[in-house]
Amino acid sequence: GLLTVPSASPGTETSLATYVDGFVGLLRARDSELEVLQRAVEEARREAERARAAEARLQQEAERLRAEADDARKELEEHQRNRLKTSVGSRSKGAGGGFDCEVQTNITGTGDPAVFYLLEIPPSDVERAVELELEDLAECANGNWDTILEQIRAAQSPPLGCGLGRVKRGAFVRLFQATRQRLRRHGELIAMCIALKRAEMQRIVEGVHLLMESNLPDEDPDIRELIFGRGFTHTNLERSTTFLEFASLEKRWDKLVARIIAQLLHLRRAEITLGEHVGRRAFIFGGGGGSDPLGGGGGGLAARQ
Repeated sequence: GLLTVPSASPGTETSLATYVDGFVGLLRARDSELEVLQRAVEEARREAERARAAEARLQQEAERLRAEADDARKELEEHQRNRLKTSVGSRSKGAGGGFDCEVQTNITGTGDPAVFYLLEIPPSDVERAVELELEDLAECANGNWDTILEQIRAAQSPPLGCGLGRVKRGAFVRLFQATRQRLRRHGELIAMCIALKRAEMQRIVEGVHLLMESNLPDEDPDIRELIFGRGFTHTNLERSTTFLEFASLEKRWDKLVARIIAQLLHLRRAEITLGEHVGRRAFIFGGGGGSDPLGGGGGGLAARQ
């Protein structure tokens, strides 16, 4: 529009130049506001571009993580398949009609002639208690050691520490005394575990003796070779008093029991007749044997250890 200049009243100093100057000042102020708004718009545009760039980076990172997750899942599935092939074995039927493979199941003694057994026995209450106490001892040891050792190190003179180079003897007393107490408790737990292992080995002896008294050794020479003359006696278990003797006996029995399990799984029949030769601890061809050792009879099975 046009700038309308009112007529000057008498006694005033209003002039055209005054109006022009005011209008120019107003335009300059509006220009300044416009520049501010333009800078704000430009800054908002740059901020939007940065946000879009950040969103694109986040999308790329999400895609990368999804790809890594897919790769990890595929690798885990492949590992499980390989592990299954390794642990399960052949899926083809064996000579007796069963499958020669290990199966994780809670079902035992089901099927004919197939045999199922538990691969991983759940821990007992005693085993869980021992595990929890060992974890508590480890955490207590770490916390106690770190705390006391930090106090001792801090008491050193600079630059090794920030103290006067002296520490009370009680710090070392607490350190060594706590260590001795934990070592003593570890020894008690070890003795407890050894007692539990002895109880399990006692069960092995009882199971092997039941097999000795059954009709299975009469019909299966491989089982007969594995159970007679191998030292599955209460006497051998009681004589293994030292740690090394007990560990050696456990290792030997563990290998033999693994072979017994494998042989039992390959039996053509699923049932074993028990109590055919009560008290038999040695094998004699054509005879039942007895509870007393019979020297080298029966091909030396009674005498072999």
